[in-house]
Amino acid sequence: MKKILYVLALVAATSLVSCNEDLLNLEPTDEVSAGTLLSDADGAQVAINGVYRMMKEIGWSNGWEAENPGILTRILVSDIMGEDHYMAAQGQGWFFFDHMFNVDSDYTSTAGRQYSQWNLYYTLISQVNYIIAKEEQLVAEGSKGADAVAQAYAVRAFCYMSLAECFCQGNFAENKETPGVPLYIEPTSMDTKGLPRGTLADTYAQINKDYKAAYDLFKGAQENGVAQSHISHLDLYATCVLWAYTALAEGEWQRAYDLATEALTKPTLSKTVATVAELDGFNSIKVPTIMWGFEVLADQTGPYGPYHTHMDITGGYGSKAPQCWCPYLATSIPETDERTAWFIWDENDNPVQNKIRIREAATSVADHILVRAEEAILIAAEAACRLKNYTEARAQLTKLGSVRDTAYAERLAALEDSDAFNTDTRAALHPRTVMDEVLWQRRVELWSEGFGRLYDLKRLNLGYVRLDGTEKAPGDYTFTYLLPQKEFDNNPAIDSVEDQNPR
Repeated sequence: MKKILYVLALVAATSLVSCNEDLLNLEPTDEVSAGTLLSDADGAQVAINGVYRMMKEIGWSNGWEAENPGILTRILVSDIMGEDHYMAAQGQGWFFFDHMFNVDSDYTSTAGRQYSQWNLYYTLISQVNYIIAKEEQLVAEGSKGADAVAQAYAVRAFCYMSLAECFCQGNFAENKETPGVPLYIEPTSMDTKGLPRGTLADTYAQINKDYKAAYDLFKGAQENGVAQSHISHLDLYATCVLWAYTALAEGEWQRAYDLATEALTKPTLSKTVATVAELDGFNSIKVPTIMWGFEVLADQTGPYGPYHTHMDITGGYGSKAPQCWCPYLATSIPETDERTAWFIWDENDNPVQNKIRIREAATSVADHILVRAEEAILIAAEAACRLKNYTEARAQLTKLGSVRDTAYAERLAALEDSDAFNTDTRAALHPRTVMDEVLWQRRVELWSEGFGRLYDLKRLNLGYVRLDGTEKAPGDYTFTYLLPQKEFDNNPAIDSVEDQNPR
């Protein structure tokens, strides 16, 4: 683990409207000057702003940068490794090999998916660890300092959850004692010794500890009048949604419900369900239900590489390799449901995605939506169903379904009160129970969002038979990446044979 605080922390500050431009003349940020930058709340916020900027940067590999659009990479890869999202053509190859589960051999390369994801999240962790190390000083300074530290904890938890999704076996209950990921919670330097993998239970324990620390600090800062100053900043409510994802994965239903419903109390949410027209293109942070997202300016994007350019049929890569809905999923959406607008049938009978589009064709500008209130509703609905509170589960489903489908009341009334669900994912496209309906709504509403389809497949221990004939059993090892060779080369605490993920 050889990371230091990067100059990007200062450069990035120019992109966020909440930044104080007077701070941009500070000395360059490195291991020595980090103490100067993080000496007060304003400096800490500049540093965390830099972390947010890094999250949306393209790259993180030595080659193949165009298929690594920051944290959005995981969303797209996780979705196309499922059965509901397919690529109609190989195009120039970006993401197609993930889709076809043909990336294992890349683990030895620093251009590969394995290295890029490992490098991205551990780099982000190394950055926020410097901020967290200043917690006592920053919290003592006041609520602004506490808020900055809270954001750092939330980012670290999010990164470890993302690493667990990439590199650890899924279904938590069955895999608690399988390998986790190395946990670095102190500032690191070139001399830092590598750590062992530990267990998945260890990884989740750290994720929960970090989210709890973020939650408590946000609560205290909020009580003293500090609120989210820019949608790119994590706050109490977005953190509740992200933490609820962890609770779902662990099967902690009451915690998931409590966090999701608290997220929906965010004072600045003018509504909790946006119409399809308001969500148009999924490319604007101004949508009223957005809780966390990144504003993208013209000088920060381009026609090749950013997430939307891979998704949009008119984009640089999207035009060559159309991203499509699985026809089975697309045709399961009733004609009375306005989400039928999220795909367009092409001349080859492919339902090409029309959900996620570039906002400005001339510049390829499109904001990144990361967390929205509709996700919290679906988490609350599932948690209520698991708790066998079917009245509440139906109430949560109605919040979303009644906005999406003019005939939703009739659809919901026909369902059985049960938390059982069909493990045949194709048959499950025709829900029979309330739980079936929750999972169907997740597949449609969160298509290519959230943690991606693979998150649900892993935590629910589901397999599938895909349209192209690809068949995956529950818990398939290929749902999980191999660890990059570079980590074995640099970290003597893990062994390239004993600690590598199975195949």
